[in-house]
Amino acid sequence: ISFNGMMDISLIVSKNGNIDRSPLINLRGLPLDNVEMNEIKYEIEDKIFDICKSYSLNNKKQEINLIDNLRNSLKKIIQNRLSKKPFTNINIIRI
Repeated sequence: ISFNGMMDISLIVSKNGNIDRSPLINLRGLPLDNVEMNEIKYEIEDKIFDICKSYSLNNKKQEINLIDNLRNSLKKIIQNRLSKKPFTNINIIRI
């Protein structure tokens, strides 16, 4: 984690299967200034919404596939920009 950094994403999903608010994106240990951090967060947020459109968030059977797809896609964003492969944790919180 000290070499590649860490990315922690939390999605809050409502009862009707929609993302309730913006994903909580936490990036640690990555060599970013504030401008780059904001750019990457917006790019990650856009990618999350694009991927979630192709899955039913109410279907718990698809949840594992969704998490795997998010983890791999979001890691690629960081890898393309910073040549790092951060430890990535995806949390889905249902309210």
